[in-house]
Amino acid sequence: MITYHPKTDLFQLPAGAFCHGINTRGVAGGLAADVFMRFPDMRDVYQSMCQQNALAGGDILPIFYDMGDRKFWVYNLVTQIEPGASASLDLVRQAMANMRSHAEMAEVESINCPLIGAGIGGLRWPDVDSILHEVFDDSPVTLQVCFLSEEVPE
Repeated sequence: MITYHPKTDLFQLPAGAFCHGINTRGVAGGLAADVFMRFPDMRDVYQSMCQQNALAGGDILPIFYDMGDRKFWVYNLVTQIEPGASASLDLVRQAMANMRSHAEMAEVESINCPLIGAGIGGLRWPDVDSILHEVFDDSPVTLQVCFLSEEVPE
């Protein structure tokens, strides 16, 4: 199932996980840079994996955090090879399917998701949104799409 949450910060909406897009080069901008500022240990793991060429397009890098009163997964989704406007719908599809499989196995009930690939990645949101429906419409995991504007972009 997919729900939409306008004017909602990805980090504030309660969920068992959140996701964001990354590339295979270890360069982080936009939301990824914000995520890695919040979780510098995760940035170190990500950059190390990139240096070892251990991440491929469509992969996921799931990392579990136990903050005592709050436990959650962070799904780093490889939605593009190069930094910048190079996200791929095929890689978004693969990464989302991999995330869904992991989340179902880990019994994650909900995942907060940005307008993935439609920012710096350069994809059109309606195209990405159709992939999210393709992957999550019949899932027991709720994908909570968070965005800061009033309405979903066209």
